[in-house]
Amino acid sequence: MTTLTASTKERLHQLAQEVHEAELRAELQSLADRFSAWERGDLTCGELNDCIHAYHRGPARDLHGRLSSLPDDIRIAHAVAQGYLVREQVPEEILESLDHAINYFETMDS
Repeated sequence: MTTLTASTKERLHQLAQEVHEAELRAELQSLADRFSAWERGDLTCGELNDCIHAYHRGPARDLHGRLSSLPDDIRIAHAVAQGYLVREQVPEEILESLDHAINYFETMDS
């Protein structure tokens, strides 16, 4: 990644936080759907409990690992490739510096 200004680095970090929120929201919505199924009587308490534990062992752990282990620029490049961010949401200076990484993730995800 090219050298970025302090304000651009701050924007990069903000975008990474927004991505984390979007990913977390998507995963929690899936879990919320399971709670709704339980409220309708479509799942037993035990089945819902299994869903909660599966969420904790899977998506929650994966998201936390990405947040704590990947640098913001890589998270943003991956988010653009996955569609969590559209290119118009990312400042041009950041897009230019992440072009190769975005292309890499787009190739890997296809």
